[in-house]
Amino acid sequence: MVESAHVVEELYFVSTEYAVIENEGKVTVEVMRSSDDGQVSVSFFTRDGTATSGKDFKDTRGVITFAEGQLTQTISVKIIDDEEVEEDENFYIHLDPENIIATRTNPYKVQKDGDVTCVKIIDDDEPGNIGFQNAEVTFSETGRFAELTLVRESGCIGEIACTVSTAPGDAIEGTDYEPIPEDQTKVIFCHQQLQAHVRIPLINTQSFNKQCCFTANLTDIVGIRAEFIKDKTTCKIMICADDKMKNIIDNVTRIVAEDMDQFQVGHETWPEQFKNAVVMEDEDDGSILGTFLHFLSLPWKVLFAFIPPTSYCGGWLCFCISLFFIGVVSALIGDLAGIFGCLLPLNPAVTAITFVALGTSLPDMFASKAAALADDTADSSVGNVTGSNSVNVFLGLGLPWTIAAIYWELEGATDDWVERYGDLYNYPKGFIVPSAGLWQSVLVFTACALQCLAVLYYRRITYGAELGGPPGPAKWAAAYFIFLWFAYVFLSALGSYEVI
Repeated sequence: MVESAHVVEELYFVSTEYAVIENEGKVTVEVMRSSDDGQVSVSFFTRDGTATSGKDFKDTRGVITFAEGQLTQTISVKIIDDEEVEEDENFYIHLDPENIIATRTNPYKVQKDGDVTCVKIIDDDEPGNIGFQNAEVTFSETGRFAELTLVRESGCIGEIACTVSTAPGDAIEGTDYEPIPEDQTKVIFCHQQLQAHVRIPLINTQSFNKQCCFTANLTDIVGIRAEFIKDKTTCKIMICADDKMKNIIDNVTRIVAEDMDQFQVGHETWPEQFKNAVVMEDEDDGSILGTFLHFLSLPWKVLFAFIPPTSYCGGWLCFCISLFFIGVVSALIGDLAGIFGCLLPLNPAVTAITFVALGTSLPDMFASKAAALADDTADSSVGNVTGSNSVNVFLGLGLPWTIAAIYWELEGATDDWVERYGDLYNYPKGFIVPSAGLWQSVLVFTACALQCLAVLYYRRITYGAELGGPPGPAKWAAAYFIFLWFAYVFLSALGSYEVI
């Protein structure tokens, strides 16, 4: 009887190639045997390919055992997930033909073409794609720079870079914009950076209707698997005139063209002046009070309508005749105040610092208010008050005294003066005007003026403004100034009446 020959069974990998994405954590391969009889064990081990053990996968060695009736078994290898952008890599898993243990009569061997399988590790760390955020952008030429934004999409791992260049359109390099500095033409996206910026210097040609363009282009991308975003490698850059300034100029031009007469300093002709003096103006609101004030001031409006318009002789004729009219009105106010003081009766000095001063200073007060409203600071307002009062003193005292002194030198003292101040007639220095307590009034005025300046300085360092500011302090300052005026009048009157 002839004994049958032993059949050699085989062990082999089900597939000679496997692929795994890096972030899956492990790969599992399948090993098969040709018979399910008995139990068999086989050793296996991993081998580096382009992937490196310890860096891309864990080096794995061991034994797999097929139980009775089991045809397949699996081997698992841990995959190491890193954040490095790299090409796809591979390693190998081998079955060791020298380490096979079987519990049945038929021997086992490793199939020649199935003793090794290749595992490809697919890198999941995407570097992303880069491009311009906008295909077209607009910048004002007054902005100094055209700042373009580059974005990174579909990944952010690792460092990638590209080069930015410009190409002229109807905007000319060197005339409308400057080239990008050489050290700034390369734009680098660092690891996990999603945006980058590049600045192109613009040239301000101060053109009112400027409208031109040029382009910026992306080239020379650097980075594994990095690409440009489709249709975002070119950006059109529009350069235009400053919209804000253009709108302001357009609006001002339109308003001036529509209401030119409202912006005139004066009227073109005398008839217009008389017409506007008689007809109620816009500020007269048509109320009973407005109508009353209009007719109350009508004689003065008609009187001052005789002043020539500012368009004559470059405004000089208006200026000179206005001064004459102001002098006439001031003289009239002074005489009326003097008569009123005599009727009360009041000391002439008291009349001068009350009614005369009020009558001549009220126009200055309204002018100072207008200056304060029209200016950011109180400089014009304070300067107007100081200047106008100085002129009042120079003209109100200096000019009459000068005329009187000349008359004194030519004609001598009048009989009325000799009768009133006879004991001073032979005073050796000639013409004199009795002060009548003037020094006391000047002393009190100086003290009050210094307090006013102190209050203004305090408001400047405390509230940042001489005028206005918080309502509470503003009202207290106004009340204190009014108190100082009453104190000045009261103390000067006491000095004039020789009480003090």
